[in-house]
Amino acid sequence: MDEKQVLLEAWKTTISSQTHFNEMTMKLRGTAITLVAAILTAESLARSGSLAVLAALISWVAFYVLDRWYYFYLLLGTVLHGESLEKRANELGMVLPKEPDSANSLLGLTHRVSKLNQESMKLRGKHKLDVYYALIAVAIGVILYLRMTQAR
Repeated sequence: MDEKQVLLEAWKTTISSQTHFNEMTMKLRGTAITLVAAILTAESLARSGSLAVLAALISWVAFYVLDRWYYFYLLLGTVLHGESLEKRANELGMVLPKEPDSANSLLGLTHRVSKLNQESMKLRGKHKLDVYYALIAVAIGVILYLRMTQAR
């Protein structure tokens, strides 16, 4: 195999890894929101007080830590690797000259998705993740505050 063929196979594997890690993070977030919703629903039906809401908040923060400080970096590693492969493809002449969003690389998917993601809301992916978790944490915090003030 020549270098272009090896590069193409490495790129395919990298894209597959990106897909895998992205699916894992989406499943994690789905599980987190389902668990928190279940805890809060059970609490509202049982009126068990602020302890259940506190458990929901602690669970939410635990999922955030796992997502932001572990899974996010697994995905980021594959993205950075993909961008390196795409840069090399461009150097080898594997180009799409009329596709500037793909850094002119024939294999420019990673670069294009990264660029579009960064343009969205003008925030990097990790900061979007922080906003997502913070919004739900604030909502749970408000519920916790209301439960604690009602208990008095």
